[in-house]
Formats: sequence, C-alpha cells, structure tokens
Amino acid sequence: MTDPQSAPLSLRHNVIVCVHNGLSDVTQCLNALRDHWTGSGLDTLLIVDDCSAEETSTFLDTFCEAFEAATLIRLDQQHFYTKAANRGLRFSQADLHTLLNSDTIVTAGWANSIRRIFEVDKNVGIAGPMSNAASTQSLPHVKSKDGQTAINHLPDGMGPDHFARAVRGLAAGLTIPYVPVVHGFCYTIHQKVIDRIGLLDEDTFPTGYGEENDYSFRCEDAGFALAIALDCFVYHAKSRSYSKDQQQSFTKAGQAALVKKHSMQRIENAIATMEAQPSLRTLREKVLAYWPEHDFLGTASRETSA
Repeated sequence: MTDPQSAPLSLRHNVIVCVHNGLSDVTQCLNALRDHWTGSGLDTLLIVDDCSAEETSTFLDTFCEAFEAATLIRLDQQHFYTKAANRGLRFSQADLHTLLNSDTIVTAGWANSIRRIFEVDKNVGIAGPMSNAASTQSLPHVKSKDGQTAINHLPDGMGPDHFARAVRGLAAGLTIPYVPVVHGFCYTIHQKVIDRIGLLDEDTFPTGYGEENDYSFRCEDAGFALAIALDCFVYHAKSRSYSKDQQQSFTKAGQAALVKKHSMQRIENAIATMEAQPSLRTLREKVLAYWPEHDFLGTASRETSA
C-alpha cells in the first residue's frame, strides 16, 4: 500500500457521526477524532444528535463549543440511524462523506488512507477501513468461536493506534481489495455516488441494520467500484446506543428487508467474495502470524488507550 502521508490530497472530506446516547463510547469516538484532526486533511465534523438524553446532549454542546471544526445538528425527536445519517449527508458540503459510528476510535492517518483510495482509482464510489469488529473487514478473525460475527480483542496493553501502526506495516505491498459491500461502521461515500443514486434508503431500512449493504449494492449496480483501505485500522466497540432486544429486532427486520430487495443469493455471494478476497485473507493471516500467542477471540477488557 502507498504511504498514507505521501502525495497531496485534493478531495474535500467531511465526517458525520450520528449519536444516540452511549456517552462513554461517544466521548472516546469524538476525542479520538479531535486528537487526530490536525494533519488529517478533514474539513468539517458533523455531529447529528438523534434525540440523546440530557447527559449526552450536554456533552455534545460542550465538545462542539470547544472544537471549532465541529458542527452540531440536533434532532428534536428520535429519527433512528438511517434518517439521522441522511440528515448529515444532506447538510455536508464535500467530495467525500464518512459516516462514522459513534462507538469507534479512529487512529493516526486514517482519513488520509481512506482518501488515498479515491485518489488512486477515480471509479471508487465507496471505501472503508479494516477493524477489529466489522464482519469480513475484521482482523484477524471474521467469525467468533461460536460462529457469530467476531469481536477481536487487541493484544494486551495495546491501544488502537499501536495496533494500527502494525497493521499498516503488514499491509505494505498488498493489492487494494475491490469488494461487493463495505461495512457501515466507517463508510465513506463519494458525492458522485449520491448525485447518481441518491441517499440511504430510509423507507426500507428506517432503523439501519442493512442500509449500508443495500447502498453498496446500489453503488455497484450504478457502475462504481467499492474498495478497502488495508493500511487503515479503525477500532469498533460495537453498538451500545440500543438495548440488546432492540438490536436483535432491528437486525432481523433489516436482514428481511435486504433479502426482499436484493435476494439471499446476492447477499451470500457478497459474503463469500469478501471472505475469500486474496488481499483481505493475506492480511488476516499476517496479523495472526505477527501475534501467534495472542487469543484474539478470548476474554479481554475493552482497553483502548493509545
């Protein structure tokens, strides 16, 4: 992969974070964005507050007052993720728009690595990074020990930035993976895609959970490429904005809507393609070999210090 710090980057790039409670994760997410903002080439941080409770709402006010790159968009009633994300996309004025989950932690150089994908290939419409918990973009395991989506724990005492530096080195020389879908936890859309196919489908996926897969398929059908920045790692804690029962309900509804719109065959083909993609598979193997003694799927604390 190309050094993410080399060569000029010309695309204007905004970040959109939709928030509904989850103060602890939101604090880590926004603080990491702020700490890595200088030199990132990013323009504006748009925070969409989807009717959070007072504690989170007050924190967002304080954060935006102190961080001049941030703009707060406050919704007076809960819209849920897809409508909140579309509100941010409508407001954003840029070439690239990154929809970033509020339970993520970005790392040094992340935005430059994402932007590089669009600079290298002008046909790319959507791009995303690697993570510890992002389905087939996960490192090193895609599935957990019980066959569910994996949540990989970082090596003991290692924070996201340290792990990201190692991943960047391991990704050197690997070919950019072109893929059928990109995980929505950190989802960068080029404005040309929005101009062609519109926004996320908030009618079919009102609460999220499937809307990014639908958008990925629509993007591909419109003739754009989708790609992964192997040298970019963004930590994902997994959603805490909703209760477990809500998540299960939203996931079930989203999956049913996705199958109805695109067919189970297309979904299964996309998953199989992602799991077998040579560069993604090679990077997973390299991470396992680099930390042979660490049980990534074992019990570990959510330590996210740098």
